[in-house]
Amino acid sequence: MQKPLRRPLLLLSVVMLPLLAVGIATQLSLRQHQEEAVHADAMRLLDGVEAEQQRLVDDVQHILGTLATAAAPQLAGSNCQTAMDGLREQLPPYLIVEVMGLDGHVRCATAPRAIGSFIGDRVNVTQALSAGAFAVGGYSIARGIGHAILTFGQPLKDADGTHVGVVTALLDIAWLDEFLKRKPLPGGTVILVADRNGTVLARTPPLTDVVGAPLPDRLHVMLKGNRRSTAEIEALDGILRVIAYSSPETGAPDMMIMVGIDKSAALAPTDAALWRIMGLFIGVLALCYAGMAGGIRHLVRLRERLVLALKSGGAGSFDLDLRTGTAVWSEESFRIFGLDPLRDRSGYETWKAVLHPEDRERVIRERQAAIEAREAEHHMEYRVVHPDGTVRWVETVGRTISNPDGTPVRVSGLHIDITRRKEAEAALQAAKNEAERANLAKTKFLAAASHDLRQPMQSMFMFAAALHPHVTSERGRNALTMLERGLDTMKGLLDSLLDVSRLDAGVIRPAIEDFPIRPVLDHIGASYQPVAAAKGLELQVGATCDTVVRSDPNLLGRMVRNLVENAIRYTEVGYVRLTCHVVNGHARIAVHDTGIGIPPAHLERVFDEFHQLGNPERDRSQGLGLGLSIVQRLSRLLGHPVTVESEPGQGSVFSIDVTLGKAPALLDNQPGAIVPRDGEGRLAVLVDDDAIVLLGLRAIFQDWKFQTLIAASAEQAVERLKSDGRIPDIIIADYRLRGGERGTDAVQRIRDLLGVAVPAIILTGETGMEWQREAGDLGYGIAFKPVTPRQLHDVLRRHLGDAA
Repeated sequence: MQKPLRRPLLLLSVVMLPLLAVGIATQLSLRQHQEEAVHADAMRLLDGVEAEQQRLVDDVQHILGTLATAAAPQLAGSNCQTAMDGLREQLPPYLIVEVMGLDGHVRCATAPRAIGSFIGDRVNVTQALSAGAFAVGGYSIARGIGHAILTFGQPLKDADGTHVGVVTALLDIAWLDEFLKRKPLPGGTVILVADRNGTVLARTPPLTDVVGAPLPDRLHVMLKGNRRSTAEIEALDGILRVIAYSSPETGAPDMMIMVGIDKSAALAPTDAALWRIMGLFIGVLALCYAGMAGGIRHLVRLRERLVLALKSGGAGSFDLDLRTGTAVWSEESFRIFGLDPLRDRSGYETWKAVLHPEDRERVIRERQAAIEAREAEHHMEYRVVHPDGTVRWVETVGRTISNPDGTPVRVSGLHIDITRRKEAEAALQAAKNEAERANLAKTKFLAAASHDLRQPMQSMFMFAAALHPHVTSERGRNALTMLERGLDTMKGLLDSLLDVSRLDAGVIRPAIEDFPIRPVLDHIGASYQPVAAAKGLELQVGATCDTVVRSDPNLLGRMVRNLVENAIRYTEVGYVRLTCHVVNGHARIAVHDTGIGIPPAHLERVFDEFHQLGNPERDRSQGLGLGLSIVQRLSRLLGHPVTVESEPGQGSVFSIDVTLGKAPALLDNQPGAIVPRDGEGRLAVLVDDDAIVLLGLRAIFQDWKFQTLIAASAEQAVERLKSDGRIPDIIIADYRLRGGERGTDAVQRIRDLLGVAVPAIILTGETGMEWQREAGDLGYGIAFKPVTPRQLHDVLRRHLGDAA
């Protein structure tokens, strides 16, 4: 090596090698973060599988419990198979329901081939009979199906409480396939289910000779103890995977669930980026070494090429003499337009020829206007097409210079290549559009989910109300009261979750009125005292101010409920106190707690969506982290400022300042449960395609002494009314029925049949305004699911008169 080059090469090494080391270290750090993200993704997928499994078990328990109570006379009598035939269409294909008599044989079933089979020795049957309650029988391989199934049982009793049989359910492990179809998964993801002994029950995607075989020894660690973790292990297919798993003692009963993500595939982009940056640094370093070895002259040429390459976003000057028509362009201007400075000096015509066809007329028109504008600055943005077909964006910035008499003589300025800027703007707009589409998709999802989420809760309200005349002991009535308060609280929480999208979309309109605040706070305190007591906390409702405030009582109540629930969640020892005082012309509602407190750095972030303190593992029992976010949204909507004071380890105080009202304080007594008996001699037509909700509606209307006619569709309602021959007093219809049919259409068909405008109430879990206006124009009542019996009775009274 020549002596004059040693020092430059050494300096180059001193500069480049640390940069290479920093680049590699950065990529390795990114790879480590990506590995952690893959572990987190696997755990989230495991949460989803377990949540789906638990949801299915809860649904089965709900179905069997309802059948064993509301439909017990049918199932125990000769109409058993008729009930099963009606239920079959409403069940997913992987769920079979059977009814067994005390002789151990199947009397009726949603799968007729099972009728007559002996199932008296099944674990789910024997456990249900011995325990006298719902039982999970565990996993097994179903005879005649060849699939793994989970079995359930619910005792069937007659009116005297004597066992007359068992209602059973078989859940095919095929629910895993349905779960995967609905949930987008990373490429190469596998899900495996094994029993407590390590026998594989299911594997998705399927793998030959795996189901029914034992797990290899290297995977047995997942079966032992109370484990819920991730590991990097070679899976059954020989691929190294990041596996999230839960042992039989932790997750689903008697079952190990494993979710595996192909580690190599998940880290492939990061590894490729690492190799690219190493190759780039090495290539640049080698190129620089070669340049120095070639001498200064070669290095200068290299510099010239680099400068030329970097001029893709540069600028070139131009000068047009209007008197002679000659134009002088810099070389950079020729390059921007894709022209040859030696061949294309023909001037205006050549420049005009490269203009994009869609921009040509506009640019020529604006250019002429700029020339005639005398001493005015101007600019244009347009596209040009290079000879090779490449399209570039150009911005021309110029100034027209004129003689004293106003005659334009010269136009000078710059041609600027703005292609990269335009590409960046297009990418930014595309990202903005994608974000808006994602936000719209979220809103549409929550709107669609509203109906399905409210359906099962609706049946719970109906059956809880139907229990009132059958619960006579003081202890039973207290328990039933607590159950109804819990349902009320759950209804408020569900409404809060679904209203996030409505608050963001601005479709919620507050109903502002003057009302006394004390009953609102007392009711919230009574609702949450059992919840606090279950954690060993004291919920204190202080001397509430007997004053009137001006707000929306429902939305303000939701704000306070969210704050109380949040305080209970993050307080382990001590108390939660709800107070109200008049301060500076406002009613200040405050929620105090002795909980974990909030670090100063988190005081602002606690109002962010899904932000939770003290819950790094995202325990589902700790909620979703939406409560305070909803409080902040409602605060802005109602104009009620919310403040927070907190000290870590000492507790927190959240306060809401509410405007005082002018009306007198009229305190309403909190009425007890209404069990009206005013439907005597009246006929109610109930239309809903959800069998459980329909049974619940029938139970509460029959308890109100109504005669009922139930139907799953408008067509079925019309046919049954034709056979019955009576004119109903009221129609209750779900808004969204199967096959795209609407409840408003069902009511109209019934009215057309009878020729009478029968009063109607539409039940719905949706919140759109258009259909509400439609129902209002037609004179129908509206009740939003989940509707409590009291709310339903109030709507009935408005449409049937005070006698309702």
